[in-house]
Amino acid sequence: MLQCVTSFMTDRRLQHRPLILVGPLPRPYSGTSVMFEFLRDELVARGIPHRIVDYGDRRKWDFIPRVFLRIGDWTILGLRYLLIATRRPTTVYHVIAQSRFGLLRDALIIAYAALLRHKIVLHVNCGDYGGFWRAQPRWLQYLTRRLLRLADIIIVPSERLIAMFDFEPLLRSKIEIITNAAPLSEPPLTDKTPPNGEVRIVFLSNFNALKGYAEVIQTVGILRREHNLGATCRLVGSFFAATERTTAQARRNMQQMIRQECLDDHVKILPAADHQPKYDL
Repeated sequence: MLQCVTSFMTDRRLQHRPLILVGPLPRPYSGTSVMFEFLRDELVARGIPHRIVDYGDRRKWDFIPRVFLRIGDWTILGLRYLLIATRRPTTVYHVIAQSRFGLLRDALIIAYAALLRHKIVLHVNCGDYGGFWRAQPRWLQYLTRRLLRLADIIIVPSERLIAMFDFEPLLRSKIEIITNAAPLSEPPLTDKTPPNGEVRIVFLSNFNALKGYAEVIQTVGILRREHNLGATCRLVGSFFAATERTTAQARRNMQQMIRQECLDDHVKILPAADHQPKYDL
């Protein structure tokens, strides 16, 4: 990732100019925030100058409606970004989203960076950007295509995800693959039994088929039936209607899958946890 972000630094005009990083830092912990933190830490370790615009949502003010709080946060962050970016051209690294609100934010950040002739590196951590694009009205599809064309590099976490940008053929030459899977520093534990024969799994994500909750449930069943391990799982998240018509149907489908695997006493569905409770769990 660092090579992609700093690939333009060989340009003498960009040398010694702080990179601009726009994204969320932990907490809360997520794939996006952890990857962003990895990049920040590596830049610090190598002494590469940079400025960060951190839009992580970690404050909790119960007496203020969240929407007003976030509007205030985004106003401050927007002004900070405008001040930082209104300098000589450098590289702007930005983590883009897979939502309409996120697309609006991305549009402002990318368009302003392009206007000031910054080099633009976009990082896509989501797994169905193509599906998100197809679900938008035509005018928004057109805007998204034009917006992504402004990027110099688009980072995706897997080779199989390149196809989600097939809606704009001009993007293919801009895509770089940087996997976000954990590296295997030692052989898999295929021949080792966990202490007391117990495997405890916790799933912390949205209950969306693309997140793999079905595979987690099936894995618990395999561990118990075929390997005689005391596997259990706690699923912590929010239901989303994807292929199902309603979130209630999505819940019923998950419960049915748990019953089919005979895991009623071993797999529990818990409500979505907020930032600190999720970290504690």
